[in-house]
Order: sequence, then structure tokens, then C-alpha cells
Amino acid sequence: MQKFELRLDDIDFQSQESFKTLRFNVEFSGEKNQVFYITSTYPNEGKSTVSLELALAFSDNGKKALLIDADLRKSVSRQLIRTGSIEMGLSDYLVGRAQFDDVIAQSNIENFSMIFSGPIPPNPSEILDGERFKHLIETVKEKFDIVIIDT
Repeated sequence: MQKFELRLDDIDFQSQESFKTLRFNVEFSGEKNQVFYITSTYPNEGKSTVSLELALAFSDNGKKALLIDADLRKSVSRQLIRTGSIEMGLSDYLVGRAQFDDVIAQSNIENFSMIFSGPIPPNPSEILDGERFKHLIETVKEKFDIVIIDT
């Protein structure tokens, strides 16, 4: 398992409370709802920030949270690393170069793990639509309380 230390920017109290409220609303969306995709219409609208902060809000509340960086074209997740080395990511898993345990990265934050995007593939849409991604989602549902996917 890979390990890393998360670089956290301090967010103001009002924003922290907003993410807690979002977490609360997600918790009450249904007990079977465990995997959430965060997306947007345009680039740079803050989906990666929302994904990270929502996953952290769940981990702060004692839930085992996983953030998957599925933005295989323009990932920003490597900017989150303060220390540590991420060798394998989602694209490595999806093309069969890595196993599940190879791509999970445990952070210094209790209950918070990530799967980083990995190298940019030539065909991101096709590999995300494959059986390995479906298998990955079924696997993480068994191991984590909440899964946030940054698209």
C-alpha cells in the first residue's frame, strides 16, 4: 500500500460548515447510497475541491472514506501530496498493470485514502467504461464506508 501526507489548505469556518452540511445531506440520501460521482459542466468549477473536502468531512466523522481521482485527462490530485511517493494509480489498475492493493494510497489523515489518477492514458473514456472499473467500484464498496469519485 502506498502512503502519502496530504497537503491541506486551511478553509474558512463557513466553508467547513458547508461541507459538513453537504456530508449530512449525503448521509440522509439513503442507506444504500455509498458511491458518489462529483462532476461539473465546465472546467475549473471546483469539483476536485468539493470531492476532497466531502471525503475529508466523512473521514472526520469516523467513516472510512476513499477519494478516487477519475479525472484521467487533467488530474490535480498530485498537488495534494506534501510527502510520499505515488507510483501507481487508477489508470495503471484499469489497464491491468496494477492490482487493487497497489493503487490504494493511505494518507496521514485517519480514515482517508485515495486512488490517484496515474499516468494519462490515450483513451480515458474507454478504460473507465470497462469491466475493471466496474470491478473496482464493487471492491471499494466492500472496504470503505463512502467512496467519492472526482470525475
